[in-house]
Amino acid sequence: MGKRKLGNMEAKDAALIFEAVKVSLRQTKDGAMLTLAVHPNDFPPDLFKSWVGTRYQCVLVELNDQGEPVVTTDSKEGKEAVARAGMLCRDTNFQHWIFAEVRWMPAVGAIAEISEESTAKGVCNYCNIESRSELKTNQWARERFNLLLTEYNKHRAKGL
Repeated sequence: MGKRKLGNMEAKDAALIFEAVKVSLRQTKDGAMLTLAVHPNDFPPDLFKSWVGTRYQCVLVELNDQGEPVVTTDSKEGKEAVARAGMLCRDTNFQHWIFAEVRWMPAVGAIAEISEESTAKGVCNYCNIESRSELKTNQWARERFNLLLTEYNKHRAKGL
């Protein structure tokens, strides 16, 4: 994830950093209620002082027994999809297939040239995203990309 800006500062400059343990999770009409237990020595004083109802942007990173970050399945799948999309868009067989079979056409007035860039635009158009990097975090787009990949693999299996 890129650096998030909050006004003129980066989110990390405004972050309250502490370790917590998930105690419970329940649903209400307003959303999910997450309860975390924080050791008194780790509790940020600014969080203690803030009013009930104060909004926070939260980033949670699961830690293993050694205190190291655990890569989530979703994050791993997202990174793999971005890498696959990059490789496919450089593959000339995929480039020709997406133009012929998916029938993606560039915007009116654009030159229809088969290239990595135009193929990337075709993938983005098919997945309804602006950039292939969105496959990292957009699960719906990743599912669309996987459908596209399945169709291409069927085409390759036929030997066409």
